[in-house]
Amino acid sequence: MVNSFRQAIDAQPDLDSKVNYAVEHSPTTHGTPSTFVISYVGKVEWGGLAPFIQGIFTLTFGHIMIEINATEKAFCLSYTQTVHSG
Repeated sequence: MVNSFRQAIDAQPDLDSKVNYAVEHSPTTHGTPSTFVISYVGKVEWGGLAPFIQGIFTLTFGHIMIEINATEKAFCLSYTQTVHSG
């Protein structure tokens, strides 16, 4: 189930679509605005790829989310707030 969910996210055409799909089809939150997530995964060691990485983002379940990743030279902050209209 998790693998097919991730593949479906990857199949979306752009970042906004990926986030919307992840929220609407989440096996854990089911589109209910009930979570707030702050996550810092630490500095990722990319080895020889490090000079080519300009930024990192992570899609995480949650309706308000701050995700912090670190490259060799920078912190990358992603902020997501899901708003349902209608």
